[in-house]
Amino acid sequence: MTLTTKQQRFIKNVKEHPMRGQGEYWKNGNYHYPTQAQMNKFEKYNIVYDVDFALRDLVIELNSKGYKTTGSCQGHIKSNNHGYLKIGGTKNCIPFKYRNGDSPLSRSLLKNVSKKEIDLDEVKSIFKKHGITITKYIPASCREDKQGRIDTHHQFEFPVILDKKPIEVVYYYALNGNLESSYTVPKGHSIKLISYFTDDNYSRMQLVDKGKVIWDKDLSARNKSVVTLQTVRELQKVAHAALGIPFDFKKLMEEHNKKNKDSKPIKKIKRVRP
Repeated sequence: MTLTTKQQRFIKNVKEHPMRGQGEYWKNGNYHYPTQAQMNKFEKYNIVYDVDFALRDLVIELNSKGYKTTGSCQGHIKSNNHGYLKIGGTKNCIPFKYRNGDSPLSRSLLKNVSKKEIDLDEVKSIFKKHGITITKYIPASCREDKQGRIDTHHQFEFPVILDKKPIEVVYYYALNGNLESSYTVPKGHSIKLISYFTDDNYSRMQLVDKGKVIWDKDLSARNKSVVTLQTVRELQKVAHAALGIPFDFKKLMEEHNKKNKDSKPIKKIKRVRP
């Protein structure tokens, strides 16, 4: 798949931050990339581009007001307790012995300082402007504990902001007589595996071939989505048939176990998260 200029810019930025760029979730066909204007603002305020979709404009405005955001998550699904956003304290929140040091800890603490002290009324009004109500505030401790940890971040929690559906699309296609998968749209004949949450928080998977649903599976168990070995077998059998590939599940298990000698054999895995 040919990447747009916007996608190339996003991927370059995230991959330059090893702790943020290890996954390749941006290849997901449903990922909502920031706009060029938002990325310009991220650049201006030194923010890594992979801020959750629902929080981008909020994060930008907070930074424009002098508050350094240091982490956030919109919550994504109903089963989570809350979303959160963290704001770094000012330099005054850092223990004196670290304020002008050059140790890794000093550099880390000084990297995430805000230009001004937390003004709760202002922060609440900014959240409210973006349609988010703060439900809990945990102030920074601004001191070193017995384990040498220093919490200089103010945490704000709010109700979960759900992801748009579907949440994931994986493409299956035939290559040299084998079933292959990709987050990007492959060339040639392919089918889509769509994973999503229903309005009542149930997890489902669907295989779609040329716009027609050819397999539909409810994956919920006690409100936790799981994929059993039987589910994997069903999925693969339907996908192989749709792509005209011979299906030999025993052979697939043997190949999997051979490639993953250090992991548990697939036949012994009762359930794995999708």
